[in-house]
Amino acid sequence: MLNVKVADVFTIATMRSYDALSLPLGSSVQLPLHLQDDRAHKFADKITGVAIDFHLSHPKVVHVSLNQFNETITVQSLGSGDCNIFLFLKDHPHIYDVIRVRVSGIVQPASPVYIHLGGEINFRVESTDNVGQDPAEAQV
Repeated sequence: MLNVKVADVFTIATMRSYDALSLPLGSSVQLPLHLQDDRAHKFADKITGVAIDFHLSHPKVVHVSLNQFNETITVQSLGSGDCNIFLFLKDHPHIYDVIRVRVSGIVQPASPVYIHLGGEINFRVESTDNVGQDPAEAQV
């Protein structure tokens, strides 16, 4: 006998809700997309029949695409600025997730930088390696 549980999609989750993406200009990143029920159990992979759509607050900042089975979302930076990506179920728009993306130059901190006379500042070159990945899973 096979037990089957029928459940509605309760949430769409892409990454930790408190994280925001910071992408260098001209880069891209793939984020996992998870559908969960009301007890935060993840649905199976490669499911069909669940239509997901998105809306961009500033379409000139990022380009977004979903893969065939809505398992990953690819975010490509196009121009500098901030953009909110609203992911939602087409049939149930009240089920959604929001991803905040900031696109800036490859050198961090971004301009303008304020520093007092005699102070020091360290710049770093940003990388898209491990963006959107849990730090515990990241390869160093």
